[in-house]
Amino acid sequence: MHTNETTTGMVARLSANYVDTFRLLARMVDGGEVIEYGGVSLVATGLPAAPFNVAFVRGPLADPGAELSRAVEWFRSRRLPFLIRLCGPTDRATSETAQAMGLVGGPELPGMALPNTVNALALQPGLDIVCAQDPKTLQHHADVCARGFAIPADIMDRLIAPSLLDLHDVEAYVGYSEGTPVTSSALFFNNGVAGIYNVATVDGHRRKGLGAAMTWHAVRRGRELGCQFSALLSSVMGQPVYERMGFCTIAAYPSLADTRDGQPPAARSSVKQIAA
Repeated sequence: MHTNETTTGMVARLSANYVDTFRLLARMVDGGEVIEYGGVSLVATGLPAAPFNVAFVRGPLADPGAELSRAVEWFRSRRLPFLIRLCGPTDRATSETAQAMGLVGGPELPGMALPNTVNALALQPGLDIVCAQDPKTLQHHADVCARGFAIPADIMDRLIAPSLLDLHDVEAYVGYSEGTPVTSSALFFNNGVAGIYNVATVDGHRRKGLGAAMTWHAVRRGRELGCQFSALLSSVMGQPVYERMGFCTIAAYPSLADTRDGQPPAARSSVKQIAA
């Protein structure tokens, strides 16, 4: 990747965008909490889906036993499904401690970046992209995300709260085909990064390039707003699509999941990560 910034610096800013975005979401959701201590950012929306309750480990922990135990006990005491997300270099002690607590490794999320030197493609013919500026279009965004990610609508409605419309560093987009909302994306711009999230398309409209079009729209807006580069966290399946667009993988974000007996069924359910 040809940029004026080192990859290490870009990874640090991508990680900061990721964690800050989740902090913002948790603070918007009724009952959400953000707790900072040591090398951990504990971010809980309170929603019954593990990807929305995350303890972000930002680097090697001074006391892995105490810091991980605090996060695990906090989530378990509230019977919330959760993930531990490793967002920085970790050491063997952290991994061994996590395993001793009944946590197991899950899929890694590829962290991908696109420099501003890559030309954004033209808009998709027949696709009308609108920035949500009222409750109706914001609801269309939430509806597309719920259908595209196969997440219960009530969870998505709580996550995409009306208060999002009042934020100056977030934009939610809806793509309409013949007046029907069929695709979405969102831009969380902080730390000089155009963080792209919520790229979803409903059944019947996939494999038409709509997700790429919504991603390019967010890229363009990020550049207009002065962001130094665009970034997203992809699924493994989506990674080749973003590579064809010019995104490069610069980091990997492993996760640790709770599999102890007695964990609520929601903790074991498969909910797609809302990140690209």
